[in-house]
Amino acid sequence: MPDNDQASIKVVVCDPHAGYRHAITTSLEQATVVVDRFHVAMLANKAVTDVRRRRIWEQQDRRGRKIDPGWRARRDLCRRSETVTDNGWSRIIAAMQADVGPGAE
Repeated sequence: MPDNDQASIKVVVCDPHAGYRHAITTSLEQATVVVDRFHVAMLANKAVTDVRRRRIWEQQDRRGRKIDPGWRARRDLCRRSETVTDNGWSRIIAAMQADVGPGAE
């Protein structure tokens, strides 16, 4: 790519992989690197799932089961708020209320 074309690139949207970021920042120093929204949502959902699993394990000393409110709300917790049904909100509220013990203050 000609240097004048490279200089005109201001923003690059990419996967959050460190290798991609390194390649972009070394060849396009002036460009701002932004993670695409799919990967942002994927990473956020993974964080929510990791916390939900850890909290159930801390409270129950086992994996989540159907009887656990946090397990029942697992899919609702990773949805966009516009797509959560009334029953879904009830499951989310029940999961938050059931979170007791260290770290729940």
